[in-house]
Amino acid sequence: KRYDECIIRPTPEDPEPAELFDNTRFLEEQYEEHSDFMEHFLSTQIFAWFIQDRMTRTGADLFDRLVLEKMQRLSLQLTVLSSATKRGWLTKRGKVVKSWKRRFFVLSGMDLFYYTDSTLKTQRGAMALVNGETRVIVPLATIKGQTTPYGFTIINTDRRLSCCADTEFTRRSWIRLIKAKCMDAEQRRRLVERFRAQISEDYLSMLARARKEPIDRFFRFVRW
Repeated sequence: KRYDECIIRPTPEDPEPAELFDNTRFLEEQYEEHSDFMEHFLSTQIFAWFIQDRMTRTGADLFDRLVLEKMQRLSLQLTVLSSATKRGWLTKRGKVVKSWKRRFFVLSGMDLFYYTDSTLKTQRGAMALVNGETRVIVPLATIKGQTTPYGFTIINTDRRLSCCADTEFTRRSWIRLIKAKCMDAEQRRRLVERFRAQISEDYLSMLARARKEPIDRFFRFVRW
């Protein structure tokens, strides 16, 4: 509301005003501890774009559109991931004999296969992923005999498959892909909604921090 009140809109008497925003009036209404921050903010190009958008928009606000674009990208990423394949080495825990053995895994469609080596000549087993049911968790404690600290467990109604990756990055990539493949439509919708709330929360949190930080850190907020 304050932004809208300080926008200088064209009128019949002044169809092309020299300024689009009444900076002085706006800054007078700010709390003293925010004045330095806001004075720098008003001088940035991003704020000029914001004001232009507010003057011409007929639908959603600029921030809402940016959030919508991020949500659409997330939805697209989930769609791409759900059809992707992945190969790589993991160490798995035996189903009957609880020893750990290194296997070459292939995730294709909704099936996870594992082989003796990367030639794929000798298949040692498989696990079917179930849309809306299969879960992936990271155990709070390491499992006995676990070969690396980067463990995760894939859970179906009839089976638990415990694996170890060589690095944290590898573990995250497997978990991300399996989760994307196993999401049903409702789970995907809830994830996108939570993502929108998180983006809004991140924005407000960064704004609050930027107001309290020295001006030389201000452009971290602008870059966001």
